[in-house]
Amino acid sequence: MNVLPMHSPTTQRGRPALLLALALLLVGLVIAAPAGIALAQDEPPFSEDVVTATTSANLRIRSMPGLDGDILTVLPSGTVVGFTGLTDQTGDWVQVDAVDGPVGWVWAAYLSNVPDNLTVWSAEGMAGDEEVAETEPSFGEVVVTATTTNNLRIRSAPGLDGEMLTILPFGTVVGFTGLTDETGDWVQVDAAGGPVGWVWGAYLSNVPDDLTMWSADDTAGGQEDTAGVVEPPFGEDVVTATTTANLRLRSAPGLDGELLTVLPFGTVVGFTGLTDETGQWVQVDAAGGPVGWVWAAFLSNVPDDLTAWSAS
Repeated sequence: MNVLPMHSPTTQRGRPALLLALALLLVGLVIAAPAGIALAQDEPPFSEDVVTATTSANLRIRSMPGLDGDILTVLPSGTVVGFTGLTDQTGDWVQVDAVDGPVGWVWAAYLSNVPDNLTVWSAEGMAGDEEVAETEPSFGEVVVTATTTNNLRIRSAPGLDGEMLTILPFGTVVGFTGLTDETGDWVQVDAAGGPVGWVWGAYLSNVPDDLTMWSADDTAGGQEDTAGVVEPPFGEDVVTATTTANLRLRSAPGLDGELLTVLPFGTVVGFTGLTDETGQWVQVDAAGGPVGWVWAAFLSNVPDDLTAWSAS
């Protein structure tokens, strides 16, 4: 390859044109990108050469392939993951990278797609007889199951006075224990990978007819709210929205804000009434979670009358 010398006339003539092109490119970037805000902050930051997929159910991610692997966490339905390129010897388990979560192994049948050219991984002492399927959740055939139709609170006892144990994300599969309260509005369920507790039956995809009535001496009788459990508990004057993706909640507007948590797809949030100066970040209240800032483009709606917030 012929290399032009440093004093080449061709190089000298081409330099002004190159500098002009770079200047125009920089101006274009400044115009297109608002005040240093990334165009999207909640699409997993995988490079273009990483194959991705979405989970088609609330899916357990484990420390190793097989049901003997420790459960690291449960990935909500619709979570985007990236393949690391590894599969186990059976081809049923694949290793994935969950952004803002762990790298681990999941049952491939619950992913939207799986690449064909994965590398077989093996380890000494690994059980080679993984079960044919990891059911989500792992209920027996005799257990009737349902899915939650909203982000649903599970409580220690039937009624709003019961202690809230956790919030089951939209689409969580639960198994019925066979018990209902005296009103028939509250049912006891088993959230696999989570607690056994009571939920408002109206927010389940189905409820069996032959449940057994449960009662306890210390149960507050007749105090259940017949209007149901509001998810989340915002007053009528609070405007709400749902997240349209797994959305990062930050301590301050902008990508420099500390990441507080990731709100699962379909989470209902309430607006606090504040937006940043660009109008692209809004402050929301995640019931059962923190108050923080999210990228407004990933909410189902945003009010028009928000107040601009600024900090020194």
